Amino acid sequence: MDFKSLLDLIEESRTIAIKTHENADADAIGASLALKMVIGQLGREAVVIAPDSISKLGRVLANEVGEDVLTEQPPSPFDLIIYVDSRPTTESLSDGRLAVIDHHQGELEVETSYSFIDPTFGSTAEMVYEFVGYVVSRKKIALSGDIGRLLLWGIIADTGGLRLALKPTLERIIGITEVTGVELRDAYALMRTPPDPSLRMACLKGASRLKIMRRGVRQGMTNHTRYCDKQFKNYDRMVAEYEKRWPNYCRKCDGWGGRWSKFDPSPSGVALSPGYMMEFDPCPE
Repeated sequence: MDFKSLLDLIEESRTIAIKTHENADADAIGASLALKMVIGQLGREAVVIAPDSISKLGRVLANEVGEDVLTEQPPSPFDLIIYVDSRPTTESLSDGRLAVIDHHQGELEVETSYSFIDPTFGSTAEMVYEFVGYVVSRKKIALSGDIGRLLLWGIIADTGGLRLALKPTLERIIGITEVTGVELRDAYALMRTPPDPSLRMACLKGASRLKIMRRGVRQGMTNHTRYCDKQFKNYDRMVAEYEKRWPNYCRKCDGWGGRWSKFDPSPSGVALSPGYMMEFDPCPE
């Protein structure tokens, strides 16, 4: 991995932008902000740009380390644009030099001054960590706890909470914790965002409409909940199929689990698991 070329590009540039993808996730934000902090320690200033939007978790992580992420690119040109967890396209060309750090497979659409593309990495944060390790070995800079947390957040998020992590990923995590002093358990604390209040309210309202039924040794629940057709894609087509197969099906009042169940709902009831069943009740209207 030719990290010297990327380091030279950074040191030769006065204005630097780190650009990631839309709705930037934890890996994109973690890797981008960690790279920004390292560039700052090299005496250069950089901005992080996530076009249009940032994910909820990405925003939480950025706020936690007190860093700003722009959603619109400033009008002034940059000497260097580093694409992190994303790629430049023919529509996004600029006058500055381009660099890419990405763990997704695929060919580049445009020519770049530097590219580090390797799908064997579980996350882009791991790739940034490898570059950071090179910089630390040649420059007198120290990795802060915030850099360690950002890298760990990105790794945890893009490896499914480490369920998809391979041996090299675990070795990098050990390296991050040893150098920065950040424990993995502490990084996990922010990885679960609190549920949206509207979602919690919807769940409570749904639970309040449940009706408990008992038939012999079987017990089940139905929920007469109104749904807005516009909330569900292909809703009309799905309902038409249900109405054809089950005449008692009502598009206003769905039997509990009818639309989402992996089992076909029927008027006589379908066993879901031992002791549970579901069915469609006649519309109360």
